[in-house]
Formats: sequence, structure tokens, C-alpha cells
Amino acid sequence: MTGRTGGGDTEYAAAARHLADRLESLATAGADGSATWSGDDVDPDRSSGDRVVLTHGPLDDALHTGRAGVAVALAVCARLPGGRASWARLAGEVSRSTVRRALGDAPAPAALGWSGGWLGIARAATLVAGWTEDARLGAAATELARRAVGALAEDPERCPDYPDLLDGWAGHLTAVLAADLAPDLEPARRRAATALLDRLLPYADDRGAPDGPVSWPMAGTEQPVIGLAHGGSGITVALAAARAAGLPAPVPLDELTARTLRWEDGHFRADTGGWPDRRSPDDAPGLAWCHGAPGVGIAAAYRARAGSPDGTQRTYARAVATVQADGLPAGGGPFDGTLCHGLAGLVELHLAGVDAWPAAAPEHLASARLLARHLTRAGRSGPGWVCGVRGGRTPNLLTGLAGVAYTLARCHDPALAPSLAHPGLPALVAATG
Repeated sequence: MTGRTGGGDTEYAAAARHLADRLESLATAGADGSATWSGDDVDPDRSSGDRVVLTHGPLDDALHTGRAGVAVALAVCARLPGGRASWARLAGEVSRSTVRRALGDAPAPAALGWSGGWLGIARAATLVAGWTEDARLGAAATELARRAVGALAEDPERCPDYPDLLDGWAGHLTAVLAADLAPDLEPARRRAATALLDRLLPYADDRGAPDGPVSWPMAGTEQPVIGLAHGGSGITVALAAARAAGLPAPVPLDELTARTLRWEDGHFRADTGGWPDRRSPDDAPGLAWCHGAPGVGIAAAYRARAGSPDGTQRTYARAVATVQADGLPAGGGPFDGTLCHGLAGLVELHLAGVDAWPAAAPEHLASARLLARHLTRAGRSGPGWVCGVRGGRTPNLLTGLAGVAYTLARCHDPALAPSLAHPGLPALVAATG
């Protein structure tokens, strides 16, 4: 059973089904006999600042970059009107494989995070198990989450030493708080989360002004940036989760969040397109989930759902206005459709509003669908949209076909699936919200 949604069909469901068909057709047999996919990515060893070299190969098992993400996209598409049972079967097969392989990697791998490691694989498998009513897969996913949280409780240094939401201290902290665990694991969850928060907080940079704005350095550089994946917006997601969970902290988390937002707000310039992508030498505006207005707005929506007291609606409205003014595809060429740095990420900004402010959900959904029509209708009379990085192609969730399919399924009905643009709400908030 796939738990299909009621109601009629939509162009968003139809486009998502088309992509699910494409994902199914691209599957090949992997080493363990279950399906796998391949794609292009940047080769870090052969690339340099002014020269990008792509490499092609099989996807890993992760949520954002690998098979777990493709599986969860197929599973949600199976829930659409006209969804195919074969997509649900393929999603279950792949999810069982990713979890089985992770559980066989003892005692624990280098990657435990929500984007690229065990916590993300467990989250995807939990969703697939619920949608396909696969109790054994659900139990295995819970066991994987238990091992990941236990490993971090025992040794928090398994987390990479940088603050980012994308599998740094902030990402691991938020994912631990969101993990699906049995009640007797709550002490381990709290122990791991407290240790991760303790390691995140020293990265706060107030430039020697104890009451001044606070910035956070991006992984691999001292440069503080604006956005969800690597910037202060992502840190506020972790701080909101920690506050909602009641974690002990040496500083008031509300105050630290407010000071982080003060630094972020200080860089907003409406006349030049909103918040700048501070990696760019020309200070160009950022219009991506990872860097820029969409990530800023998604973080604000997350904080609202987690019960933070800061002005979330003001920040969210500013992000939406920026995207509406400067984020639409222009010209006759193909545009980027991806969740990470393309149009699907802008659509997800509006869907985050649906999740955060139910009273205004119809308006937010209408805005999401208006943007998504550029995806559903591209190619009918023009060159369409592209995915991947730097001219490459991939089926994965973050920069590929699976992410677009998942976003379009949420456009059909946001209640079908949660956002995968962040590590998830704290378990106690999700259970009572």
C-alpha cells in the first residue's frame, strides 16, 4: 500500500510522475543486486579555482547525494494520483539496501550526518517505511538512527570540525534532535546533542563586542556567509532546535539567535537584490537554498515551527520578496531546476511557508505552484531546465532529478511529505505540532 493522496490530478503530480518514470528507467543493478544510479560530480582532486573537472560514477548511499534520496523521491511519487506500485517497490528495495549496508559498516563510519551520512539514510528509510507500510524497514531505520546517535553520544568528535548545517556541528545537532528513536534512547540523544551544541557555540564570532552582531565561519574558510547550508541562517536552525529541546547552554540561545540575525540583516540590501553571496568577489546576490534568500527564508520558517520568538515572518517575507523580484527564470535559455541552487529551492521556500503558517497556507501554496509552473511547462515551447553541477547531470536529491520530483510532489500536496531542505524538526516538537 502506498497511501495515495485523495483529490484530483494536477500538473505538478503529472510532472513528478514523469520524473519518477525517468528515475526508474535510469536504475541499474548494483553490487549487492539492488538498484543504483550514476551521475556527474565535481572531481576535487583535479579541479582548481578556475578549472572544474567532472567525474562520472555510481551514487553513494546518502540522502542528498545518493540512493537514499532517490528512493524517498520515488516513494513519494508512488503516493500521487496515478503513482506506480513499481516505484514504491523500487524505493523499498533501495532503502533496505542502504540501511543494510550502513548497519554492516561497524562500528561506525566517518559520515554520520543528515546530508551525507547515517542520520540522513535513516530519515529517508523511515519515510519510505511509513509510506509503504514496511515495518521491518522501519525497525532497521530506527536501529540505524540509534547507532548514529549512540556513536555521537560516545564520541562527538566523529562530527567534522566546522559549524555548518550541512553535516557540521549544527547539522549533526539538529539531526540528532530530529532522529526517530525509541523512548529509552532519550538520555543518549540529550547527551549527544548537548555535546554537539557545546562544540558549535565557540564558533560564534562577535568581533570582540559581547553584545554585537554574531557571524559564523563557513567550512574550510574564515569567511562568514549568508545562507542555509553553510551560513548563519543554518546555525539559527540548530539554535532553534536546541532551544525547543531545552538543551542547557552557557548563553541564552534566543539572544544568540537574535545577534546572528542582526549580522545577517546588516548585509541585506534591497536595492542590489537582497543578501549577497559572500563567496562572490563582486558581492552578487545569493538566490539559492545553500546561499542566499531561499535559505534565509526556509530557516525563518523552521524557527517559526520550532517556536522561536524572533521576527520570523518579517525575515520570511523579505526572503519571498527578494525571490519574487530577482529569482524568476529569464531569457530563452534553459534554467537550473535543482533544489540546491535552482528553481526547486525557490519553490521550497514557499512550501516552507505552507508548513510554518497554516492560516496562510493557501496563499503560500499558490505562490509555490506559480513558480513551479516554470518547471512543469518548460520544454513544451522552449529548451527546458537542467540539473547537476557545472554542466554535469545527476539523478540525486540535492542537485538532480530526484529533488525536482520530490518538490513537485510537495507542490501537488505539501502534506504528502516533509521538507528535506533541513534536518527535520526536533522529535518532541514534531510529535506535538
